[in-house]
Amino acid sequence: MNDIIGQRNIANARLLLEDAMPNGRFDVIRSLVTPDAPIRRAGFADLYTATGDAIPTVMLQFHMTAPHSGTFAGAPGTGERVEWDEIGVPHFDDEGKITDLWFMCQELSLAGRLGYTTRPS
Repeated sequence: MNDIIGQRNIANARLLLEDAMPNGRFDVIRSLVTPDAPIRRAGFADLYTATGDAIPTVMLQFHMTAPHSGTFAGAPGTGERVEWDEIGVPHFDDEGKITDLWFMCQELSLAGRLGYTTRPS
């Protein structure tokens, strides 16, 4: 990836993460993400699959704060506000639009903050 393309992709990823997503700017999201881009969040089933690529890419690191309002790990929302760190890996096409998004957080740590406990073995 040359410097111009890399800087463009970083700028587009930051615009998506810092402005478009938190402010519900769907027009900007549509301008940055291709219509068929899958958005992936790592789940327990995918954690031990060894796949990947070794290409230059943009990697995002961000801190999230949100109310637990929906189902997580099979349990209904608690209404509690939780915080966690997350990473995202967007992939771009030749025009700088995001074609694929991977998001990963520490699910076990997040579940613990919501009151889940591990069972003794």
